[in-house]
Amino acid sequence: MSLSATELMLKAKAIGKKPATLQLATKRDIADILHLYYQEGWVDYSRDDFEFLFETSPRCNFKLMFEGKLIGVNLGTHLGDGIYHLHSNLISNEYRDKVNYFDEAAKYNEYMKSISRVETLFAAERVVRLYQKGGGFVPLAEYGRVIIDTKNVPAELSHARRAEESDMPAIFEFNKNVYKTERESLIRHFTGVGVACPFVLFADDGSLSGYGLVRKLPKYHVLGPILAKDECAAAEIVAAAARAYAPESLVVEPNIKQFKRVVEGRFEHRWEENFMLKMYRGDSSLLEDSDRVYAAFARYIS
Repeated sequence: MSLSATELMLKAKAIGKKPATLQLATKRDIADILHLYYQEGWVDYSRDDFEFLFETSPRCNFKLMFEGKLIGVNLGTHLGDGIYHLHSNLISNEYRDKVNYFDEAAKYNEYMKSISRVETLFAAERVVRLYQKGGGFVPLAEYGRVIIDTKNVPAELSHARRAEESDMPAIFEFNKNVYKTERESLIRHFTGVGVACPFVLFADDGSLSGYGLVRKLPKYHVLGPILAKDECAAAEIVAAAARAYAPESLVVEPNIKQFKRVVEGRFEHRWEENFMLKMYRGDSSLLEDSDRVYAAFARYIS
């Protein structure tokens, strides 16, 4: 198999560096992985998150080892039916320029292609070309980050509410229709450990028009996913969540094109410089119904 120009460049950079080894990670590695994440400033992950990840996706989580020390990870979430979401690969800044992980990364790339029907990921602008040329990933949608002012919510947006337990089956079904996979266990994980609160909007005929989850992270509250039949329903979900958590700001990581139609003219908001491109590789027929996805669940599981 011939190498792309991007792969040749990376391989050239690896010459002379000591090799690192990629090994299958297990639950026994969670403490070291959590330490690595916090050390590198990724504080939005908990031990519960990693416990859930290793229970549901044991085949796609790997650790990068160098001289007996865990220095990086390649993690993924299996969403069912061969649909995988790959997390951002993390390598300790201390070792990034010291070790050769090109060959191991290439093996991981081929392994994931062999077990998946479709893979998705979020790529920062600086690595989009790498995923396109080196991995064969295709752009899907542009995502960003926006801060919603919760102190000035339009009074007319008042129809959504906090979800009750009796609403959960409708949420699971709506979610399945959008994402084409069963995600009940994923939603139950976040609502069950008390870090997520769902909001819902029902139509006059009793059908669910949309829902969203608000999660408390160490630095802020984040609203996502937002799944809705249209922008008006999405706006109702945003309004209900904003009122519930006022006066604290609410962070949303949305599909930029979709979400601009939701907030402009309705909410006071501020976009941050945090561009990410959602990409995929594989069978496009298995991808979510993007017209109804207004914001990501979380970049490491969406």
